[in-house]
Amino acid sequence: MVAGLKACHNAGIAHRDMKAENILFDDKGNINIADFGFAGPTMGKDGSGYLKTYCGTEQYMAPEIILRDPYKGTEVDIFATGIIMFMLIMATQPFTKAGPRDPYYKCIALKKPDPFWRAHTKAKGDTYTNDFKDLFFRMCAQKSTERITLEEIEAHPFFTSEDIASEAEMLADY
Repeated sequence: MVAGLKACHNAGIAHRDMKAENILFDDKGNINIADFGFAGPTMGKDGSGYLKTYCGTEQYMAPEIILRDPYKGTEVDIFATGIIMFMLIMATQPFTKAGPRDPYYKCIALKKPDPFWRAHTKAKGDTYTNDFKDLFFRMCAQKSTERITLEEIEAHPFFTSEDIASEAEMLADY
């Protein structure tokens, strides 16, 4: 997913509707990103680097879109990709909406990971790596300027360590 998103961004395209339903697998298990109906230029229509269209799927929207603030397409794509990653590993959504009324997202916005992870690991136990937890929080940071970049994601210990294999094994148990 990260490589596909990076190719889109390098081509000057922000997807703006990244969601689990738009991630497809071919017969070899390769990931394909689908449905570019809301795609827009990463530099914005006016060249400022910001987009203004309220679009996407609400449960994957970054807070800046929900607040109807100008936003960078690359940053909202990373936010939504964090949600997809969470869903693949945890088999549930991390929150309903990235807003102050959602108790789970409020933990992220206030940078309080402990109550967030306690709530999400109650049924399954806390078997997820600290690297996964860190990466998710950094991808879904409330302030877009604090979000991790695609290059930083590729260098993150979650992707570079062998722990990713244990995360994949847990996913296979579903």
